[in-house]
Amino acid sequence: MFAFPFLLLPLLQTGDLGPAIKSAQELLATGKPVEAVQILEDAGVAATTQADALLLLGQAQLKATELLMANGELKGLEINDGFLGAAWTLEKAAQIVGSPAETFEHWSEALLNGGDNSNAVRAIEEGLAIHPKDPRLLLQGGRIYISEATRLGNLGKEEKRNRSWGKAEAVFKLAMSVDKKSTLACIRLGELMRLKFAATQSNADKKAARDAWGTAIKRNLEEVDLSAMVQWLRSDAVPLLDQIISKKGADPNLIWYQGYAEYLEFPREWKSVRLYFEEVLKLKPELTNAWFFLAQGAMDEGARLDAAGDSSRASKAFVYSGQGWAKYFQDYGATHATSSRALADGGNQVVGQMKWLAGLLAARRESGVALELLYWASTVQEKDAELWNNIALLERDFGKLDKALAAYATAGKLAPSDPQVLNDWAVVLHYYLKKDDQQAINLYQKAISLAEPLLASGELQGEEKQRIQTALRDAQNNLRKLEKGNRKNQ
Repeated sequence: MFAFPFLLLPLLQTGDLGPAIKSAQELLATGKPVEAVQILEDAGVAATTQADALLLLGQAQLKATELLMANGELKGLEINDGFLGAAWTLEKAAQIVGSPAETFEHWSEALLNGGDNSNAVRAIEEGLAIHPKDPRLLLQGGRIYISEATRLGNLGKEEKRNRSWGKAEAVFKLAMSVDKKSTLACIRLGELMRLKFAATQSNADKKAARDAWGTAIKRNLEEVDLSAMVQWLRSDAVPLLDQIISKKGADPNLIWYQGYAEYLEFPREWKSVRLYFEEVLKLKPELTNAWFFLAQGAMDEGARLDAAGDSSRASKAFVYSGQGWAKYFQDYGATHATSSRALADGGNQVVGQMKWLAGLLAARRESGVALELLYWASTVQEKDAELWNNIALLERDFGKLDKALAAYATAGKLAPSDPQVLNDWAVVLHYYLKKDDQQAINLYQKAISLAEPLLASGELQGEEKQRIQTALRDAQNNLRKLEKGNRKNQ
């Protein structure tokens, strides 16, 4: 059994434990369980037969183990030993006649945290045999049974898993009937039935989950976390939110939750997602985070339609997505960039999507929106030369020549050996700004000198070979024109 390294061996009980208990209670209340354990052990509580003192020691040991684990002072099997040591103390308390329900609650929790599910079930059942209608113990019982069901399910023991689920359902329903004002028992039942639905796909389980949350809402709406409810129920939360709206009126925050509920559903109904979030923006335009769900939802819908061969509708969905992302980035661009950079691929996939959408929008003559996407992407991948080259191309076509030149210069510095980038950089000087001819000539010449050996090596294949061939041809033609003073880009 694990022993806290700072504890002395328990002393034989002598005198009144009152002062030690009082001090330990104060320490626990101020978040100092380690010190509370020390005082109780020094006072000889481990050798007492007083249920309240043993309960307090067990609680302190439980909290101390949690704290030491969080601080990294306990690792591996030491953690299990810490929790099981607390369980051993609490079991002693539980065997004393008159021990409160709280003892069994903490005893089962310590065993659960220590990885001893079977004995955690035994502890909770012993407690419920003595305190059959204690609301907190009933809730803890449901938690223990769900954990045991999960363990059994992972072992492939479905029949035993189902029995544990049945026990959890029974104690949650009893908790609801014992305390008719409790919303927590309703919510826990709803979570359980949704867990069952995930495994059984039974409509009865699905309905039971929705009904349980509906009861919680009727009991006390203020105690219901609507975000959590939506994440559990998905689109099943929509009718419950409708009931709230029918009483409170068209609240954009509640409609936002309806949109979120539809967004989480699988398969997703894009029309519903769009309907709710567009209504949110109509009622409360400042809720611009709605644009994330509209943008990503439209992107997913476009991919679905494209896979189904409906390219026309897919294209419309992609355009809507790009417009939505641009609006979302206006307020949440920096936050989204940070989260994108934190992805395993450093945001490459996200940037790739934005570049693709920008190309589609540019082809639809929506260069302004396309540029917004590309500039945002540049905050994720600052050293993407192709990205900066695309920005320069759009700025050039948009008539913002100074910005185009700056973007080309950035691309050229990032990819000084890329013939296409160097040619494009020279083009804006040659044909558009009509200045710095020598710099343009130097860029054309460098592009040619880089492209020729690349093509001669025979190592280039496919699209990359074609790209470099085009860059070489363009640089040669452009150089001849510039040397003749021809500035017509035809």
